[in-house]
Amino acid sequence: MNDRLKKIRKELDLTQEEFASKIDLTRSGLASIEYGNVTLTERNIKKICRQFNVNENWLRTGDGKMFNTKEEDKELLDFVINILAEKDEFIRNTFLTLARLDEKEWDVIKKIMNGLKNK
Repeated sequence: MNDRLKKIRKELDLTQEEFASKIDLTRSGLASIEYGNVTLTERNIKKICRQFNVNENWLRTGDGKMFNTKEEDKELLDFVINILAEKDEFIRNTFLTLARLDEKEWDVIKKIMNGLKNK
């Protein structure tokens, strides 16, 4: 993951200092991650993906595209808007529950979703 992190930074044409400041790290902390001396935390993975529109799957595994495309983001946003517009209470509560999950709870959801996807 450290090599992919460096690729993102280079692609965005940011110095270590600039990149690190955008995700609340020090330059030396980022350098330690890029050199493989320190592991990227879940919290920092989430920050990087949100801040720079990075495809989380690519960051973790190298599969797919480096960045989420605007078309994908728009498709997802349109889906959520349409679903919520139906005013189905179960769906609304499901999305609200998802919005309130912490990192550990998201890990459980990921395992469930991956299991469903593979069936």
